[in-house]
Amino acid sequence: MAFFRIIFFVLAGSLTAALASADTLGTPYLRLNVSLDQQAFNSHSSFVGWRGDMPLSDDVALIYQAEIQLDLALDDTRHIPKRNSYIGVKSTWGKLLAGIHNTPLKTLQTSLDVFNTNIGDIKYVMLGETREQNLAMYVSPRWSHLQWQFATIHYPQTLGQNRHKGFSSALKYNHRGVFAGVAINRNVVSANLIEDHFDIVRLGAGYQFGKTRVGGFLQSARDGQDAQQHYRQQSWFFSAKHRFNSRWGLRGQRGFTRDEVAQTTKHQTTLGIDYFLTQHKRFTLFSSTLVQENTTENTLGLSFEWLWQGR
Repeated sequence: MAFFRIIFFVLAGSLTAALASADTLGTPYLRLNVSLDQQAFNSHSSFVGWRGDMPLSDDVALIYQAEIQLDLALDDTRHIPKRNSYIGVKSTWGKLLAGIHNTPLKTLQTSLDVFNTNIGDIKYVMLGETREQNLAMYVSPRWSHLQWQFATIHYPQTLGQNRHKGFSSALKYNHRGVFAGVAINRNVVSANLIEDHFDIVRLGAGYQFGKTRVGGFLQSARDGQDAQQHYRQQSWFFSAKHRFNSRWGLRGQRGFTRDEVAQTTKHQTTLGIDYFLTQHKRFTLFSSTLVQENTTENTLGLSFEWLWQGR
């Protein structure tokens, strides 16, 4: 059954690509990301979207993106999660957008988490991997290889809580294979592990030398102003990735978190061997071990990823 689902969505993606070959407004894109392990067929952050820009003047343009998640495992066909979807403007002074988007703190892991949106993702061991609604964000142009992001998040009034807001900010440096960044969340919900508000500080760095890339970060998280409970967590993460040739690659990472209030630890180790069909299509044989409290979860499987973007 899983095999036929994969074939169906590959054919659907190919049809979308054919229809988009004409000159249309904006650019469609698609990501299929599925895996089969000893337990189940899984869909990992597969999505389809459309993005583009429209000139408003000589140096100002309207930008937009609409993106929805695809549940290829058909676990929940009644709910279609929205992903990064926004409208905004861009110019020489940067970008200003509003809608649904990853927080600046979450974007700090983009080039460091080599299993991002897969089994082994750092979201399973540490806080902060959040995509927010009701977000307004500014992204600066690059100044001497530096870029700054700042976002405010407005939370509506809910049962037991008044209306309130949080903010997220990140400063990144990227030049000649060197990446470094610092990010801060204040009173931002972290829904990936615990549905509550947190203050988080994340320091990250990475280096690309030849066909090898290494990186990692340190993180400290504690309860935010509107948190319902008391938290204090310390985390670290390290990753490495190597491309042997046009076909084969190897990647691995390890993450660790200690909860100083609950006196518990959680850690995950993931390894993967990649086989590339093309630059944007690959199979990965992976093994992941997640240890938390008194349980150990071992996962061995095969995943497939396909990234496509129209012209």
